[in-house]
Amino acid sequence: MLVVTLCVVVALLLLRARERAIDELRRDTRNLTTALALYTGAIVTSIDLALVGTRDSLALLELAQQAPARADQGNQLLRTSVARIGLPVLMRVLDTDGNQVHVSEGPPTAVSSRDRDYFQAHVTRDAGLLISQPFVSRINGKAAIVFSRRIEGADGRFKGVILIGTPMDLFEKLFERFDVGSRGALILADDTGTLLARRPPAADLVGQKVLRDVGVLSLLRGGATAGVRINDAPVDGVRRMLGFERVGATRLVAGVGQSLDEWLANWRRDAAVAGTLTFLLAAVAAWLLLRTTRYAENAAERTAQLERSEERIRNILTHAPDAFIGIDPQGLITEWNQQAQATFGWERASVIGRRLADVIVPAPMRARYDAGLREFARTGTGPVVNRRVERMALHRDGHEIPVEVSIGALSTPEGFVANAFLHDISERTQAQTKLVAINKRLRDITDNLPLLISYIDQDQTLRFCNETWRAWLGVDPALIIGQPIADVLGPALYEQRRTHLQRALGGERVSFDLESIGLGVNRHLHTLYIPDVRADGAVAGIYTLVTDVTRSKKLELQLDRLANIDSLTGLPNRRRFEERLPEALARGQRDHRPMALMFLDVDHFKQINDSHGHATGDAVLQQFALRLENCVRVTDTVARLAGDEFVIILEGLSAIDDAEIAARKISAALKPSFVVGGLSLSVTASIGVAFVDTEAVSPIEVLAKADEALYQAKGAGRNTFVMSRLPGAEIILAPPAG
Repeated sequence: MLVVTLCVVVALLLLRARERAIDELRRDTRNLTTALALYTGAIVTSIDLALVGTRDSLALLELAQQAPARADQGNQLLRTSVARIGLPVLMRVLDTDGNQVHVSEGPPTAVSSRDRDYFQAHVTRDAGLLISQPFVSRINGKAAIVFSRRIEGADGRFKGVILIGTPMDLFEKLFERFDVGSRGALILADDTGTLLARRPPAADLVGQKVLRDVGVLSLLRGGATAGVRINDAPVDGVRRMLGFERVGATRLVAGVGQSLDEWLANWRRDAAVAGTLTFLLAAVAAWLLLRTTRYAENAAERTAQLERSEERIRNILTHAPDAFIGIDPQGLITEWNQQAQATFGWERASVIGRRLADVIVPAPMRARYDAGLREFARTGTGPVVNRRVERMALHRDGHEIPVEVSIGALSTPEGFVANAFLHDISERTQAQTKLVAINKRLRDITDNLPLLISYIDQDQTLRFCNETWRAWLGVDPALIIGQPIADVLGPALYEQRRTHLQRALGGERVSFDLESIGLGVNRHLHTLYIPDVRADGAVAGIYTLVTDVTRSKKLELQLDRLANIDSLTGLPNRRRFEERLPEALARGQRDHRPMALMFLDVDHFKQINDSHGHATGDAVLQQFALRLENCVRVTDTVARLAGDEFVIILEGLSAIDDAEIAARKISAALKPSFVVGGLSLSVTASIGVAFVDTEAVSPIEVLAKADEALYQAKGAGRNTFVMSRLPGAEIILAPPAG
């Protein structure tokens, strides 16, 4: 009976010891997993901040110099950013075709990344920080993943991709800082279960699915962000305590597996010895005493092992590239690494045990922080948990610092504790502030210029317009951005510009003048379309500058009128006549239609001036001009050469009879008396007509023939007309005009 009792006691003791050992293993694995996730998250944050900061710096540089960054400028920016990360990575900037524009190391390669998932995901939308699937690099043949972000132009259109290529062996080397025993394993996977990196290395497994749908993946899909479970690894069959935790708000999952066999080795040895010695009844008492002492020693060893594990984790976090702060459920600071000291100016010893709110939370934000802390300690949730958000933090000297915060929650019996990484983003914020200021200055300038300024992309979508659009067209600039230019202008105005737009989008610099009506105002506009040509020669869109030239156009018309219109009669003058006569002759020859030139002279006009004065003479000329215009078609030209000399160009005739009919019509129109200032005057005219068939003749010949016919009409007694024909010299004397 004593033997049975001893066996039961030994068995219970060993079972209890095994349970405690497994609990210790679970706790150690959970801590190591959290440390691995936090450490990986800090690396990812550093990479993302480098991407965003470099992208913004390039945009600021291009905006400041109003031109794309030169290769040497861009390459230097990338090199500086990579040096700040402190990791052996390669940063690149790709254009819209996936070709390298800037690189942090070596010359750009001719290999396009257009077909890669990390490029395609950004083309149609902003995918945020994208972490690619593992692939084999075309440049160095190594397995790698890419962290990438979209680059947009000022118009919001896709301009390219900025990325950092990270070799998988980088993570494998970083994992060497974590001790998980000879049969343990550390992994980095994505949320589809695909392996990205492993220690010990397993190159043949990279890119393969290593997490099971019914295990870790099902927990992640159910909303869990972390967990610990016993798992038989499908890779090598080793039973391990597997801890997993999502890395911040990314797709990455950190995993730590520690072998149960290794951890329970001491317990198994104790169990084997206990089973043998149980049968040695004589030595039971001594054995129990000895093994109890040894068990205490083993327990102490396991406790020391756990403490060493926690010390390793603390050492990793101490040297993390970002500020790391641990906070207990009461909001008291439990961890404060070297970077936190450098960022906020407080020594570790002076902040441990103090409320975080009193140390780095600005006074106006403390009430809100305290309310959030109470909710976090109870539920482990909050607006900044497992996300990266920007907040203001307080430096020891009193000034505020913009930081990017990422917080992970860890459940404890007392409530949830917080592990926070904070990154000083002062440089990035300053660059963004400068960028906003430059954009505002440019906006203020363009909004106050009396020009329509806009940018239209290759799809004929309006991407930018200034405030003048509101004044001229009655549209709100903020509401029309992103709309097709055809919809903004309307059918009539768009059709005026359609061909010019197509030419400009084809790469041609186009300028043109047209007349448009907007808000009931008729404007003469001078428009300039300037193609936006990228480095690869493709046209991304066009810049448009539209100037209201209505005043200058009116002045131009006035000057043209003064230069070409007779001020007394309003008829075209000699200069305009000399322009129109060659044109009429050319049209007649081209259309095979005869034309005629009539040369008219007011009979005895000098006597009217001498008898009644020049004012009366001018009035007679004005009435004379009006009666001539009423006798011909709108397609014909009536002009005053000088004094009382007038000419008429008759176009599109069928025969010489048409010219004779016009001459008789004019003679008849002059018969009624001219009433001027109470005077009734009889006014007649002599007319010489040169009829031109379709043969080519010169303006000088036609004018000379009409002048010759005029003098013949005068010689015939005036108040009549004479017809002549060209070519040839046929003269037809018309009977006196009634």
